[in-house]
Amino acid sequence: MDHDRTNKLYCSLPEVAADVVRLAAPGLAHALDFSTMRRMATEFIDDEAPGRAAGKRRHRLARVADMAWRIDFKEGRLDNGERPYLVLLVELQSSVDRNMAKRVREYTSMLLGELGRGRRAEREGGPPPVLAVVYYDGAEPWTAGGEAAEVLARVPSRRLVKALLAFQPQAYRLLDARSEAADDWPVDNRMAALARLHRSRTAAELLARLIEGMARHPGAENEALRRALHAWADELWWRMGGGGSGLPSFEELERTGGEMTTLLESRMREWEADWFAQGEARGREQGRAEERALLGRQAVVKFGAAAVEGLPDALDRLTAAEDLRDAGAWIIECATGADLLDRVRARAGNGAP
Repeated sequence: MDHDRTNKLYCSLPEVAADVVRLAAPGLAHALDFSTMRRMATEFIDDEAPGRAAGKRRHRLARVADMAWRIDFKEGRLDNGERPYLVLLVELQSSVDRNMAKRVREYTSMLLGELGRGRRAEREGGPPPVLAVVYYDGAEPWTAGGEAAEVLARVPSRRLVKALLAFQPQAYRLLDARSEAADDWPVDNRMAALARLHRSRTAAELLARLIEGMARHPGAENEALRRALHAWADELWWRMGGGGSGLPSFEELERTGGEMTTLLESRMREWEADWFAQGEARGREQGRAEERALLGRQAVVKFGAAAVEGLPDALDRLTAAEDLRDAGAWIIECATGADLLDRVRARAGNGAP
């Protein structure tokens, strides 16, 4: 499953979209009736596109953001008797786009133009307010400022910037999953659960955060959410080099209730058996080298790279098959990376007994 599809799978759930609003505009969320949420079309026929031949028009499909939602306000009535509503636009980004402010304003203009066709907006008392949110999970820091920031950067004094700020259009609200600010997002927010997956430093930490996120949203009514969260974690697992036979399946996590120690140890034992079987099949010398490399990677998965610094050198001194098998068992048994290093070095003859 590719990045865009996985992101859209998760963020297309109405409860997740509601949490986007709660995170991006907490002061606004209390005024909205999230039970009224419904998806809006994000692609329209642009029949104003010029045709190839004179006097003819060519229909073109135009997209407005990755997804859009209509959410009614709790109070108030429009001229036609319906509640006033907010339009939520969500754009999902894995790379920095310097033109994002311009794009979001074009999306907003296009969507409002579509809503205004057939005098609908006039019947409803005018166009609805729009909240545009960009969720970013890329590796590089987000360096594209909002439209107000880009315009005010040209103003020569702070006093003037402050005076002009209230008059500048804010194109979008950024939710940066990689920023330090994401650490302060409410733990029960569904977008925060996704951000914690993105901020995992090791595959073991990723698994722990997945289990935590799934446990916060139990019940049959949240199964689609848990499945979408698992799909994202599975993609991240392979990007991080989690290896082995992969992340525990959704069914396995559901069945065990997310027992972290049991899952991690059983999965690492499974990987260990696979590695040694494959190593023997490829020949003793080549197999030993591959076994050492795999053991080193799995030690990093469990303890982190800093905790097992120096382990590859110690493993290189283990030449017997039984020594390497013992080292694999120690990765599972040891509570800390220091304990693992001590055992391997002692067996290799260059550490304390």
